[in-house]
Amino acid sequence: DHVLFIGDEAHNLGSDQFISDPPEARYRLGLSATPRRQYDPDGTQELFDYFGGVVYEFGLDRAIGLCLVPYDYFLHEAHLSTDEMDEYRTLSAEIRTMYARLGDSAKDNLQLQRKLFRRRGLLESAVGKIGVLRACLAQGTVTDVRHTLIYATDKNPEQLKGVDALMRELGIRFHQLTQEETQDAALVADIVSRF
Repeated sequence: DHVLFIGDEAHNLGSDQFISDPPEARYRLGLSATPRRQYDPDGTQELFDYFGGVVYEFGLDRAIGLCLVPYDYFLHEAHLSTDEMDEYRTLSAEIRTMYARLGDSAKDNLQLQRKLFRRRGLLESAVGKIGVLRACLAQGTVTDVRHTLIYATDKNPEQLKGVDALMRELGIRFHQLTQEETQDAALVADIVSRF
C-alpha cells in the first residue's frame, strides 16, 4: 500500500517490456529531462497513463548557473557526405509520401517511425562530425583539452571508434564511458576520479 516507484530517466521506460508489466505501486514518480519519447507517441502516452502528466518543470535556462555549472553552446556545422545526403533525401521523400498516404494515422505507423529514427540517426552519426571535432581540438594545444566531455551517438559504433582514433592520433589522454564500462561500478568510480 505504501510503495513508491521512482523511474529515473523515465522516457526510457516507454518500451514494450516495461509497459506490458509495470511494477505495482500506489505512488509513482517519473523523472526525465525529456518526458516525450521521440517518434513514439504511443510509448509516451503509456508513460503518462502510468505516471500521470507533467507536474513540475525546471528548464535548462533556469538550471544553468543555479544547479548546473554555467556553460555556453558553440555550434559547429558538420555536413553530410554525398552518400549520407542521398540517403537523407530518399528517406525524406519516403517519409513525406507515407505522411500523405497515412494522414491522421501516421503517428501510429511503426514503419514510418522507423524511417524517422533512421533519418535522425544519419544526422547524429554523420562522418563529417569527426573532421569538425578535429578542427575544434586543433584550435588549442593537447594540454588545453582537460576536463572535457565528448559525446558520441549510440546509433553508430563507428563514430565512437572514430573519436577514439582521433584522440589517440592527437595524443590526448582519454577514457570512454559507455554502457559496457558502466556495468563495472569500480571502473566507473576510477574513471570519474581520474577525470
